[in-house]
Amino acid sequence: MKKYKILFLCHYPIDKIKPKGIIYRKKNQHPASWVEGIVNSLSRNKNYEIYILTVSSYLKNSITFEYNNKTITVLRNPYSIPFTLRGFPSFLFFEKLTRYIFVKRKIRQIIKEQIKPDLIYSFGTESFYSISAINLGIPNIIHIQGPIAEYYKHAKKISQKLQIGIEKKSISETKFIFARTRFDNDFVKNINSEVKIFNVWEPVREVFFNNRWKNSKNFDILYVGMMSKELKNPELVIKSLPHLVNKYPTMKLNIIGTCSKKYMEYLISLTKKLDVEKYVNFLGFKEAEDIAKALSNHRIYILASKCENSPNSLAEAMVVGTPIIASKVGGISSMIEDGVNGFLFNNSVEELVNKLDTLFSNERLCIEFSHNATLLARDRFNSSNISKKTTEIFNNLLETKEL
Repeated sequence: MKKYKILFLCHYPIDKIKPKGIIYRKKNQHPASWVEGIVNSLSRNKNYEIYILTVSSYLKNSITFEYNNKTITVLRNPYSIPFTLRGFPSFLFFEKLTRYIFVKRKIRQIIKEQIKPDLIYSFGTESFYSISAINLGIPNIIHIQGPIAEYYKHAKKISQKLQIGIEKKSISETKFIFARTRFDNDFVKNINSEVKIFNVWEPVREVFFNNRWKNSKNFDILYVGMMSKELKNPELVIKSLPHLVNKYPTMKLNIIGTCSKKYMEYLISLTKKLDVEKYVNFLGFKEAEDIAKALSNHRIYILASKCENSPNSLAEAMVVGTPIIASKVGGISSMIEDGVNGFLFNNSVEELVNKLDTLFSNERLCIEFSHNATLLARDRFNSSNISKKTTEIFNNLLETKEL
């Protein structure tokens, strides 16, 4: 069999690799765990040569190096501030206002002149990665993360509005999309009815498979994720506490994640206003190992977002088996079947209080939700299963020339 060059265009956690003498500025980057998982699995396939092209402002010059059966190119972002190791402030929107023209030009040059792949797999319909991959004369698949146009309906951020056109162009001009939920399938088909969709879930990291829910008898609630008023909505969970603390005086809400200083000040002031300050712990950023352990030790995991597609934290909670209460939005109903492997609620304080009270008082139902969630999740989010399905799709497309 021919050995195929597969190029992944994506954010990649270079800070974990730390090539000596190359990355000069330490910066917490997005963990991109689903990308790392699938890339690592496919790199073990002897029929593939895996290439990764990622972009960063935190290095002096673009570099290429070998790492664990992968060839990684880190392109210094053309939008970096000259003579510095940082990009322009995000509020200036330079990249988006110019539709990523400078970084797109560099990426396309590297693809055509250096890597020359047989297949391009780009992450994020709204990103410069996907817009760089189309119309190159090279087969490409775009992996949708979250529909930015749908998020904009809630957040109304200028940066998101500037990306809507890019997302639409990327979806309109590709033949293949990797998606997962009814929500993202419908979104894609409304833009491009001719596109072929492959439904492939994103892998969950091994550390979550190594942890199991311990049938916790406490009344502790866990929230995990970036915090924002517009989308993630942790304040809704805080607002539920005054209705529960008298009945469950030992309960705790532990929040893992970060947010802006202004929003954190607001959340802290809200806990004081509602007189629930002693029941809430803001734990900040935590590594995957700590999150997995926390999931195993909490009675309930809550996701209260106003819009989501297939959040990693929800998949991780399912794998561990923590009983789940999640908002009925976006793609969540493709993950949680209400009353079977968790509860869905309509983002009201009253309904959330009712669901929390039900799980706090019903150990049997917690055990049932946990069992059903892990049974589904440990098969669906297993990296080996996802790698096998992805390989079958890649091979079929490459060998039949359907691309």
